[in-house]
Amino acid sequence: TVTAAPPVTPTPTPLPCYRAAFVRDVTIPDGTRMEQGSGGRKTWRLRNTGSCTWPPETYVAWVGGENLQPIWDAPPDIWKIEREVAPGEEVDVTVAISTRSLPPGTYQADYMLVAPDGTQFGVGERGDQPFWVRIVIVPREETTPPTPTFTPTPADTQGPDIGPLQVSGDRLWPPPCTPNELTFSVAVSDPSGVDAVYLRWRVVDGSRTGRWIEMPMTFQNGVYVLTLNYATVEPTLDPPYQQGQLEVQVKARDAVGNTRYGPPQWIPLFDYCLQ
Repeated sequence: TVTAAPPVTPTPTPLPCYRAAFVRDVTIPDGTRMEQGSGGRKTWRLRNTGSCTWPPETYVAWVGGENLQPIWDAPPDIWKIEREVAPGEEVDVTVAISTRSLPPGTYQADYMLVAPDGTQFGVGERGDQPFWVRIVIVPREETTPPTPTFTPTPADTQGPDIGPLQVSGDRLWPPPCTPNELTFSVAVSDPSGVDAVYLRWRVVDGSRTGRWIEMPMTFQNGVYVLTLNYATVEPTLDPPYQQGQLEVQVKARDAVGNTRYGPPQWIPLFDYCLQ
């Protein structure tokens, strides 16, 4: 008599504690063309496919490929997940990238997640493979700022005479991941008759135009002066602008309320530092 052997039940492969699955590119999908000297925010949507909850403070780290950090020798750009992500849940994770002055070509940067205890994990069956961003860098096109459509009103011609707006600082602003200051100064005729002088700015990015923001300038050594830093301007970038022009203009008002606006100027603005 032959006794049949009992069927062999395969042992299920245990799920890794930490494992992610790529869901989709939220921004900058593979093959996106980006100009030299530009930057942006790369966001992936990931799903927790492991057996453990990802704790708060889990972050994204660059692990290989081309270093697209805003500065070559900068420490890894850390973007933390501020909440728990339970198995099966999805979450968006973001890093800042910059093309800097890299030559034209195709570049890929690889990333993984790092738990607060230092455990590094990613995608794939065992959760040990990176996810990535892949871009095509193209030569930067030299563009001329748009011609303003500013039309003076009677009040514009009756206010104080405004001299040329002087700007000191780095015209590519802000430099990658370096908070920078720009100092604006302007001379106004007959300061004794001036009630107030303002610097106003807004961001122009393609078809989008931000709102005007005004700040008073102070009278120092015969001229009106205001220093802006990126921390002041960044909160006004709503929605976030990846690149564009900072449009600045002087507004002067005399003691009886007449107002004059100076001609606008444009300063290249790159919002990839994300200070």
